[in-house]
Amino acid sequence: MDVPRAAGAKRALAALGVQQIVNPMTDGPPSFFDNTERQRFELVENGLTAFATYRRSDDRVLIPHVESPVPLRGKGTADRLMRSVAEHLRRHQLKAVPLCGYARAWFRRHPEFADVLD
Repeated sequence: MDVPRAAGAKRALAALGVQQIVNPMTDGPPSFFDNTERQRFELVENGLTAFATYRRSDDRVLIPHVESPVPLRGKGTADRLMRSVAEHLRRHQLKAVPLCGYARAWFRRHPEFADVLD
């Protein structure tokens, strides 16, 4: 993608309420998004989107659902999504309230993000 096209894509995403964030786990182009209009965090891999829906309440972010497309399951995509979500929440001093079973289990397996939990 050339630079003018990339800049246009960023403006189009911003107009839709999508905040593009660099995924700290990759060296490639940004693939993690805070899609505020749809109230979900998104991670795009291989042209497919895994997502975690959220509801914001003050500095708390409730996470009721995490989903990964079937072709991405078993490849660590949901783990990379949740790691990106946790890093994003930490950076913005927000607290996670994981309601989804996967999100709860992920935080239990990753005590290094205990400070992000409400």
